[in-house]
Amino acid sequence: NKDDFILLQVGMITPLKNQMESVKTLEKLKNKIQDVKLILAGQGNNEYERMIRRYVQHHKLEENVIFTGHLQREIIRDLYKACNVALYPIKSQGGWLSPFEALCAGAPIVVSRMITSADIIRKNNLGIVTNNFVNAILDIYKNQKYYRYLAKKAGLWVKKNLSWEKFCEKMVRIFENFSD
Repeated sequence: NKDDFILLQVGMITPLKNQMESVKTLEKLKNKIQDVKLILAGQGNNEYERMIRRYVQHHKLEENVIFTGHLQREIIRDLYKACNVALYPIKSQGGWLSPFEALCAGAPIVVSRMITSADIIRKNNLGIVTNNFVNAILDIYKNQKYYRYLAKKAGLWVKKNLSWEKFCEKMVRIFENFSD
């Protein structure tokens, strides 16, 4: 539904990716944002996913939480473009690429302080780095045009500074310095 406010988390469903926190965030937002939905896009079919599904059922969130399972890259790209917020409450490991993919598709991002890319995101003002996901999402909800603008600007920064070409250029410089 085009009136839905879509939260998206992309990644394998595991405790390190912390999808349970996304569900709990949605639960807190449910009475503050009309038609809020959470899409969990990623391979699951494990005990952690079953635990999340039980939580969703017990708290009557079935209408608000969508599990997609594994998806093709093209479909994920379309989800990034369609969502209102890409949410990453990821713990200390993993989740490096997904927030940057979301930005390149123009989606505002909210990431945890523990995600490995938090320093780059914070230092370059690419998204919101916080552990208060509810307040961050409410701010985006109230200022959607502004955050879309910031996400597009951040996406351009990512394309300019985090390409494989840039990475290789830096590595070549490092190798050249070692050979001197």
